[in-house]
Amino acid sequence: MAEDSKNCEYKFTDEHIEELKKEVLLLYWLWNTYKKIYIELSEDKLQVLNRYSYFFKAIQLSMIDTILLRLARLFDPYKQGRNYNLTLEILVHIDESIEHDYQNLKTKVEKAIKKLRDKLLAHNDINSPKLRKEISLSSKDIENILMSLAIFLNKFGNKTDKWNNIDFNQAGELDIFNDIEMLFTTLKKSIKS
Repeated sequence: MAEDSKNCEYKFTDEHIEELKKEVLLLYWLWNTYKKIYIELSEDKLQVLNRYSYFFKAIQLSMIDTILLRLARLFDPYKQGRNYNLTLEILVHIDESIEHDYQNLKTKVEKAIKKLRDKLLAHNDINSPKLRKEISLSSKDIENILMSLAIFLNKFGNKTDKWNNIDFNQAGELDIFNDIEMLFTTLKKSIKS
């Protein structure tokens, strides 16, 4: 990789880094939103989720697929054929000293989600019912991967001036959390009516 990065023919700019930051922050925002709806449960939330189960199940499946696909995309090769991708690999081309950390993180992510992405999310493998039982990730698994990603990105940020540290638990907009609470409050009232 290091040898390849010295010969990298594409010039990554600060704009690319900013777009990559937006992708990462969106991923954390989606995850924290998912947690707020489906993991941080109160009795009232559980009643609403059960009452409107079909709606919330559709949203849940869509959100988790989006989160996992976005996470997997971050670890695509920066170059595929003649095309260049906005991936974390470009950070190695900016600072080769993080290559080992990147490879360790990439291995961890690929071990956890590559088969899931390739066989169930991006494609519909003929054996998908069987694979769904074999391949599963808990919310704790996803959280651990996202924490490892934040640690890696913060390490890159500490070595360069191109990335601000990420507080994983604070990534997200307070407005969406308020909206979620308002939605659950409103739906809870409709159950009582």
